[in-house]
Amino acid sequence: MARFFANWRSAVVLAVFCVGVVVPWGMNWADIPAQLRSRVDAAIVRGRGALLPRLKRLTEAPPSDYPAGRIAIVVTALIKADLPLTQPELMVAFETLGGLEPQKTYCVSCYVFALGALIDRRQATSHTANRTSRSTVVGGRRLESPTGPSHAKMKELIDWLVAAQSRASGGWSYGKTPHLRRYDFSNTQFAMLALQVGHEHGASIPKNVFVASARLFARSIRQEDQTYLFTYRPVSRWESVLGLAPRERERGGRIRPGGWAYRGHKNSSAAGGQAPYAAMTAAGASSLTIARRALGFDVGRRSRGQAAGLARRSQKALHQSYAWIAKHFDRFLVEERGFYYTLYSLEKAGDLGQVESFDKRLWYREGCERIVDRQRADGSWGRYSDIALALLFLTRATRSLDAAAGPTIVTRGPEEKGLAPEEGDLVYVDAAGGFLSAGKLLRYAAETRNPKLVSITRQVVKNYRPSSREDLVPHLLALWGRADRLTRFARQALKSVTGEAYKKKEKYSRWYRDYEAIVELGQKDDLNVSEMTEWLRRTESVQLKMQLIHVVNRRKLAILRSVLLEELKTPSDVYRRLVHGTLRLWTGADIRAPSASVPRAWDRVRAEWRRWLRDHPQKQTHRQNETQRQKLETEFMP
Repeated sequence: MARFFANWRSAVVLAVFCVGVVVPWGMNWADIPAQLRSRVDAAIVRGRGALLPRLKRLTEAPPSDYPAGRIAIVVTALIKADLPLTQPELMVAFETLGGLEPQKTYCVSCYVFALGALIDRRQATSHTANRTSRSTVVGGRRLESPTGPSHAKMKELIDWLVAAQSRASGGWSYGKTPHLRRYDFSNTQFAMLALQVGHEHGASIPKNVFVASARLFARSIRQEDQTYLFTYRPVSRWESVLGLAPRERERGGRIRPGGWAYRGHKNSSAAGGQAPYAAMTAAGASSLTIARRALGFDVGRRSRGQAAGLARRSQKALHQSYAWIAKHFDRFLVEERGFYYTLYSLEKAGDLGQVESFDKRLWYREGCERIVDRQRADGSWGRYSDIALALLFLTRATRSLDAAAGPTIVTRGPEEKGLAPEEGDLVYVDAAGGFLSAGKLLRYAAETRNPKLVSITRQVVKNYRPSSREDLVPHLLALWGRADRLTRFARQALKSVTGEAYKKKEKYSRWYRDYEAIVELGQKDDLNVSEMTEWLRRTESVQLKMQLIHVVNRRKLAILRSVLLEELKTPSDVYRRLVHGTLRLWTGADIRAPSASVPRAWDRVRAEWRRWLRDHPQKQTHRQNETQRQKLETEFMP
């Protein structure tokens, strides 16, 4: 352990938990001044630029000790800092990681963090406006779909961590020690945070793993002799941020503060041993939060049955750690060796615990001020480990995927009010004064069934970018539940998005499956003409037919013009005009679309096209000049 921390203490801790928002960084509270927000945004961009060359050097010559962990930590920080996945260095890094076989708790955990960050970003950027692919194109190569090798590799790593836990203590050491009591809280926190990432991404983890860990932290906390009156404020919930409910009240009480050092003791009041310190106390708080959440323990509520005792003990230990953090808050801001390690540990405790402030100290605001002030002229904060730690704090990389957590608001100038980012699912919401994740907001509405959120969800659908509105279908299907206002809204929104008035939820689910298949179809390198013809003939939804026409046009499949001729029979004026415009774009034929008021006019147009195609059997593309082509594109292919 000493050798590891001598060379890389900060580097390992900087990605201790990497789930969270996978959209551009943003602020959450009105207490963060606009000037500081701008400084943080600029610091992230500059820090990202300073860290990227360090990743290249790490992959060109991987270190001999903990190579997977070092690379994975930097990769995670860069992805969380919103580095485009098209950056070649990221592809090289994942290829390098794939060739390594991590056999240490630190390395396995950090690898999980990097995979989690990648999967989150990939899911957030799927079906973007340019419809690149359901999978992400990185460095000119396409990564696998969300059910592909990344998930499989993550499951393999999670299984390794489960097998590596000490059954006697409930903690983790450097390697697999299931039959020994050997453990330390540094390795343990890494393992716990990796398990949380795996859990968020669907990994199956035995409950006893979290039970053993919760017992370890609850029994080993070292308490102070004197009590302390502390307070903490939970983060603002969605309703509070959106002005639908008052701000969360402060909580707390008088209790003996407690914390953790590197190793625990059976008797928390035993003399001797190392006293608690800031980084490990925050790490203990975040680990306890993970265990309690996995076990279904809810702070402030009594648990029943056999778990009641552990629920009470772990809740008391968690509150004692909050009291320690509140009482010794200034220790997290001491600018000495391990400063970024300690500050990022605070971020984990605050964001995982959904805590806004300890004793009225706004931990995120104060941490941002310190970090931004320390940034160097070259955009770095020193070593690559410190750069990554700083980025992970500023981007709040540990923010939980729990939909109940307060939302991240991406703020911009008022002149950019209507401009959403190119990637992700951000949408402007007036009540928030910025951009929010549409998926997280809709998921939160589905979980809470709060009818007050209907007005907000309606605005989300209205403001979402038109070219990607189909992405909202899964979230709207999740809203379709019992008979209430949210279900009525979901049905109306689904009708608006899909153009179909289905009475059954299953039909909308089938519609979305077809939509995804069409998107994938458009990305195939060897697109089969007969397959496309079959799709056009059997698809009934006009919206899906229009998606198919866009694919046909984008891939320049003029050979399908006779098939498109039959599509003019579809009883939808909008769709027929799209097909007609496509034929004119390909052929340059001077055949005019009819007025909608003329009866049976499309029959006449179809007859004209049939004659023209018969007379021009060799024509595969239009003969108009470039100016006319652009005019047609503007008119028919918006």
